[in-house]
Amino acid sequence: MKRVEILVHSIHYLDSIRAIFGMPKAAFARSMGDPRAPGFAQTRTTAPLDWGDLRRGVMSINHNHRGGRKFQSAWFCIEGTKGVLMVKLGGDFDYPRGEADELWFNENGGDWRQVPHEGSWFIEAYMGPMRNLQRYAAGEDDRLFSCVQDAFQTMALVEACFTAMETPAIPLVQN
Repeated sequence: MKRVEILVHSIHYLDSIRAIFGMPKAAFARSMGDPRAPGFAQTRTTAPLDWGDLRRGVMSINHNHRGGRKFQSAWFCIEGTKGVLMVKLGGDFDYPRGEADELWFNENGGDWRQVPHEGSWFIEAYMGPMRNLQRYAAGEDDRLFSCVQDAFQTMALVEACFTAMETPAIPLVQN
């Protein structure tokens, strides 16, 4: 596939980021292959997302992380005016076994505290909407939580990333 990484994997992160922050005003992205993964189109993506001065978002993915567990990263970081929320996406560590998700909060420089929670982002992100769809079809739920219009917005963000990738990088002069 020519457009594999964002379309098949990062779409889930972009969807989650959009669900938390709303639709960005603009997106920029670069997705590239890795010489250690011949035959794969892209396995690494960086996408700055623009909401204006109010919010800042950057998604950075590397499916070929080879540096060991110590600095491997799979987090959402949400910085607000009252503190910082860090969400560890445990399913991305030691995939496919995964680790537990973690949720941490820091109130403007105080001590970090772990927020108790149940479930897993990776599993719940799929099971929740699928359960809702089945319950809606059976008449047990009165609305779809993930409607077509919402999915369309996520696809618009994905396509904006692909369009941004068509913008040529500015070459630098080599000395």
